[in-house]
Amino acid sequence: MKSKVFKIAHAVKKEFNTWSEAVKFAWTKVKLQRCLKELPVDIEEQEGGLFFMFKKKSTGENRLAQGTLNLDTEYKPSAPKKINYFNQKFFDVKKRAWRSLDVRTLIKVY
Repeated sequence: MKSKVFKIAHAVKKEFNTWSEAVKFAWTKVKLQRCLKELPVDIEEQEGGLFFMFKKKSTGENRLAQGTLNLDTEYKPSAPKKINYFNQKFFDVKKRAWRSLDVRTLIKVY
C-alpha cells in the first residue's frame, strides 16, 4: 500500500505546495479506494457501502453519497482510459449508477 501512496504522491506533487500535502492527498485517495472495495454492500436493499460527503464541482453543493467498488461487474468506460489521480470512480448505491468525484473535494467519510 505504501508503494501505491508514493506513486500517486510523485504523480501529483506539482499540484501541491509541499511534499507532505501530496502525500496526505495520496493517503486519502488510497484509503478511500480501499474502503470502497472492502465494505460489503447489498444493491437491491440499498444497504452497506461507504457513506461520504463531497462538494460537487458543478454546483458547489455538498453531496452525501453511498458508494462502493465491491461489485460483480466492472465499470466499462465509453472512452479510452486516461489516468487522472484526482478522480475516484464509484458505484452510487442509491442512484444505481456509476459516478466519480474529485478526491480533493472530499469533506468527510462516515
